[in-house]
Amino acid sequence: MVRKIIIYTSIFPSRVRPLHGLYVAGLVKSLASSIHVSVITPVPVHKNIKENLKGPRRYYFSDTIEVKAPLSFNFPKILKSTDGYFMAKFSRRAFKNSVDAGTDLVHAHFAYPDAVAAGILAAEVRLPLVVTVHGSDINVLAKDLNRRNQILKTLQRANAVIAVASDLKRKVIELGVSEEFVYHVPNGVDISKFCTGNKVRARKKLGLDHYKRLLLTVGNLVPVKAFDRLIIALSHLEPDIGLLLVGEGHERAKLERLAQTLSLEERVQFAGAVKHDELSVYYQAADFLVISSHSEGWPTVIFEALACGTPIIANGVGGIPEALSSSELGLLMRDNDYRTIVQAISTAYERDWKREAAVSIAKQHSWDEIAKQYLEIYEKVLS
Repeated sequence: MVRKIIIYTSIFPSRVRPLHGLYVAGLVKSLASSIHVSVITPVPVHKNIKENLKGPRRYYFSDTIEVKAPLSFNFPKILKSTDGYFMAKFSRRAFKNSVDAGTDLVHAHFAYPDAVAAGILAAEVRLPLVVTVHGSDINVLAKDLNRRNQILKTLQRANAVIAVASDLKRKVIELGVSEEFVYHVPNGVDISKFCTGNKVRARKKLGLDHYKRLLLTVGNLVPVKAFDRLIIALSHLEPDIGLLLVGEGHERAKLERLAQTLSLEERVQFAGAVKHDELSVYYQAADFLVISSHSEGWPTVIFEALACGTPIIANGVGGIPEALSSSELGLLMRDNDYRTIVQAISTAYERDWKREAAVSIAKQHSWDEIAKQYLEIYEKVLS
């Protein structure tokens, strides 16, 4: 019976990056109600150097979960293929200090460099390795030959590989991992944080009550999210429709200029980064959550929105078609061309949506339910 595990991942909330890896944190919190969980989260020094150097090397998450955050010196460009080796090297002491006779297994999130590093460390102390892949680690990083070889070797040696979407599971098997050891478990949602609310009051609270109709999108402001196409689409929609973008990123200035060029300054709002605990009211205020991305794994924002009763309009990439398995939950787009987005939004506003169906589906994906599936896999690994 599994009693104690180590979660190894560089994607985890910290004082410096409080919104980083919330989907991993959600799982960790639910697992910790049944077993002992400690977290090792290597911190890449080359990113936000000053902030990361100031960050604590050891802290507690959710009061009872110990987190160790060793500094990790990853290298840029030509030396990126060494990231796994150096992540293991610089986190070895923290890892070995976390292992004792009662530790059952190591669970790494993200195939590269995290799982590669965790695989090295787990082998040194002869512990089983479980790996969860999330999307870009397989869809993007595995395209590089050197990284792909390291990823494949690690996943083939792992005792279990968990993909957050069926499409991702298929790609892991096609990569060369035995189907016998590959599972599909989606990301979940914290239904204690995300719930339905009054739309009028939510908009008033956010200062958005001047909008007759409101679209929401949530994510890092980066090219893969294709927010530029969404803004262009807005310029072809009725003038009473507004767009609220929640998130930060290096594309923000470019997107703001695009909105100005299209004379949409009054219709496009940039909310910036929003604390996870405060995100529910944004979903409550919106008519629809729009996902225009070029690629995705299993977007956690889908079930956050559904838990708030907000239907989805999304490009059908990655795990999105699987997540939106019922037409009651939203509309799937065949692509993310701005004309397709315009048509989908117009169609969505013509429909009568039953928000109760969305909430019901979201509850089936609570983190507590997802944690049960992980615990079953842990037991199989240890049997």
